[in-house]
Amino acid sequence: MGLTAGFSSLACVAKLPTLRMGASVLHHLARKGDPWSLVPESSLAQANIGELSLPLSCGIARKGSLDEPTIEVDLEHVGRWGLVSGHDEVSEIGSDKLYFGDADLLTTKLRPYLGKTILNEFEGAIGTTEWIPLRIDRARLRPKLLFHLLQTSRYKELASLFMSGKEHPRISSDMLARLRVPLPDPAVQDALITELDAMNASARALEEQVGSPQKVVSLAFEHRFGLSVSALAVERKKTVVGLFLSECAGNRDARFSFKFHSPSGKFAEASIRKLTNKRLRDFLRQPIVLGASVSPTDYEEGTGKLYASMATIKGWTFDPASANQVSEEFFEANNAKAFAEGDILMARSGEGTIGKLALIGPEVEGICADFTMRIRVNPSKLLPAFARYCLMSEYFQHLVYAHKKGLGNNTNIFPVQMQDFPMLDLSTKDQKVVVDELDGEIGLFDSKKVQIDLIYESMEKKLIAGLCGGPV
Repeated sequence: MGLTAGFSSLACVAKLPTLRMGASVLHHLARKGDPWSLVPESSLAQANIGELSLPLSCGIARKGSLDEPTIEVDLEHVGRWGLVSGHDEVSEIGSDKLYFGDADLLTTKLRPYLGKTILNEFEGAIGTTEWIPLRIDRARLRPKLLFHLLQTSRYKELASLFMSGKEHPRISSDMLARLRVPLPDPAVQDALITELDAMNASARALEEQVGSPQKVVSLAFEHRFGLSVSALAVERKKTVVGLFLSECAGNRDARFSFKFHSPSGKFAEASIRKLTNKRLRDFLRQPIVLGASVSPTDYEEGTGKLYASMATIKGWTFDPASANQVSEEFFEANNAKAFAEGDILMARSGEGTIGKLALIGPEVEGICADFTMRIRVNPSKLLPAFARYCLMSEYFQHLVYAHKKGLGNNTNIFPVQMQDFPMLDLSTKDQKVVVDELDGEIGLFDSKKVQIDLIYESMEKKLIAGLCGGPV
């Protein structure tokens, strides 16, 4: 019987563009029922996403100057259940981008298990070429219903099974098109969407109240140190600056870009320097270290040695679950770039990710990735937790904006720049007071996030029940 199941699943595998033959894929394809369905328990007629898709008018915006300022929505702007929190307005792009065109919704190729799917509610927007645009036959399936389905744990499970690639796992448009969805009567779909939209509105209202960890920290720094968030926002609106050539000659790389000399960048640095005459370099136990490059052959499951890419720290905390494991040999060969408890890892590249950081806790070990840097402070002078909160705050993060180099998504910041950042100089006793207060506020933030999670769980249950013929 096991042999029959094996041959059956191999036959299915042979039809896959990726020829995936891992144990998890074989086991999944050998199951009874429809292994491609997003709601396999539904008794309704189903169709795959490819059959429901219509031609698109999307195109590619080539890197360089754009004809006019354009809204750019990238993966880093997207939160849970498709919440788009901000976007950029750009006149120049450093890499090719996708025009959203007449797409109804967009989901991501890259790491699809993160559930980043959005509705196209923008006029003439562009975004990363990692987006997969979809235009759906509304007579058969309401696009918003598919939007909700692509947020579910079942979609994330299937996407994880059928994606390919180790360091940058992706699901192809072809694989996405094979996934099947139930087709209730349009009136049922509309009623279900109304229910889900109301629940989603409640979750988003809570999201607005809660904000982000960075907002919590920035408001605390405003209260304690006078680093006004609103004052910085006013400075950021200034888009014209006068500049003498002598000012360019006075910096080490003769930079004359607007962001490097912007009023907001100068304001942020001057505001911090009013509070301290120390730099980050004065508190380091070791010079800041750049991470190590990795190749596919360096990955190895079961070693417990983690590779801390930018994806592991983009939520302001280190997420071991999203880190790949590397071999013992790779770990030993790159031990100088290993991280330990008390280290701070910071992303040094990528729009929306650059500057984000995390403090390493106990019981994890590994190597920091190529596009991260390791900051190791002297805890007798600067508590790692206090350093983390300082570097998280909006004023310090704005220094990253002012000092980074490059265009579009190809921006970078380097240790020589970070080490010259001003750093608050308090006694470790006073630092501990600030850390304890912020830990408490972040704890309240986390408890509110739990409430939001419960709403999203209820939404998924409501969605699946409605697609299985249950009450709407």
